[in-house]
Amino acid sequence: MLFRPRFEVSVKLALYDTVNRKVLVMCYPLHSEGLTYGLPGGHVEKGEYPDDALRRELEEELGLTLADVSRRDFFRREGVNSLIILAYTAQTAGDVVLQPPRPAVEYGEWVDRVTIENGSMLKGEYKRFVLENWPTH
Repeated sequence: MLFRPRFEVSVKLALYDTVNRKVLVMCYPLHSEGLTYGLPGGHVEKGEYPDDALRRELEEELGLTLADVSRRDFFRREGVNSLIILAYTAQTAGDVVLQPPRPAVEYGEWVDRVTIENGSMLKGEYKRFVLENWPTH
């Protein structure tokens, strides 16, 4: 029998606060491995454009609406089903109010660069992506 791999597409965002020099990291307190971290975003649904999926996910996860996002990179995560991640960036000028509808399940936390560089909050491609795209101004 021939195996035909399935590819799922996901969108992720590195949202930078240029005033306070931080990035938004998602926290998942109920994950099976304990508190885990990631970037805001999620799966692209059938018939949905990736940019629209990102906006939908931000609204669902954080109650956040962004007008201007830029697709910057993509990478794959291997597993039973390969995941193609389209990675975006956006910047805000501080004081973004997050209104997560399910804070016991997922919420956003602003984190500085040193914490990202020296810690294990973000791993692999997420960490690389966040640090490579960190605003310089």
